[in-house]
Amino acid sequence: MSDESAAFLYDPARLYSPRYVHDVLDAHGIRLKKGLGQNFLFDRNAILKIVNAAGVGPDDVVLEIGPGMGHLTFALLARAKHVIAVEIDQRLLPVLKGLLGGFSNFTLVHADILEVDLAARLGEAGLMPTKVVANVPYYVTTPILTHLVESGVPFDNVTLTIQKEVAERYVAAPGTKAYGSISVVMNYWGRTRLCGTVPASCFFPRPQVDSAVIRVDLFKQPPVGLANKALFYRVIRMAFNQRRKMLRNSLHALETEGFALDRALAAAGIDEKVRAERLTMQDYARLADALITETAE
Repeated sequence: MSDESAAFLYDPARLYSPRYVHDVLDAHGIRLKKGLGQNFLFDRNAILKIVNAAGVGPDDVVLEIGPGMGHLTFALLARAKHVIAVEIDQRLLPVLKGLLGGFSNFTLVHADILEVDLAARLGEAGLMPTKVVANVPYYVTTPILTHLVESGVPFDNVTLTIQKEVAERYVAAPGTKAYGSISVVMNYWGRTRLCGTVPASCFFPRPQVDSAVIRVDLFKQPPVGLANKALFYRVIRMAFNQRRKMLRNSLHALETEGFALDRALAAAGIDEKVRAERLTMQDYARLADALITETAE
């Protein structure tokens, strides 16, 4: 590709249009992979909404997960001190380099974010991100969030663009239809808020559903102490796996493993007939700890 052709192809003036996406993919012979959930966000207003929601400023180092074709990355680079973009699809690396290679505050990493030792990799680079921004398929959202939270990197916040229905579950309150296990866990990880919706028409190719932007302000210290975090997560999963059953019935398997379930429920002040969606994160934390203390007696 000649310099003149490349200059036209990657012209930022063309960036925020579906024609740009089509032309660049065609020039590189790239056919999108459904398994990677590749729907590229190109709408300028939606992109600015995400950058504003993340609160990116000139002192921030941003970790972007799934930069795709670089639309959001381009906007982040204009605001941030540095952007580290992690892309899993090797075919998109020349696309990102073609558009963003001239930025001195840009680092591109080819990797699956779930396989990256973030603390070690970022420490080696001498760059420790303060914020995370990602536009990822819904089926990897929770694994990615878990990976970020457990990484040991002190991120201030994580801003995600995900399916609207999934976003509603992330911010759902106890007692609502959307409230589920992930709603409880999100309250343990941080304060989550819905920052707006992104219509399906803002993506190429156009998905079947609208998306939403959420921001998670991660806690520096857990809001509750836990004797066994793995048990806390497990109790939540078990409760919601049979959410229409009474809580005691949903957790019956714990009793067969030797846990003093009835004593734990009583000690935590939880009615055995209550259903999973009625309990708060603090309720689940008390119950998990009570399972430890009451069984040990």
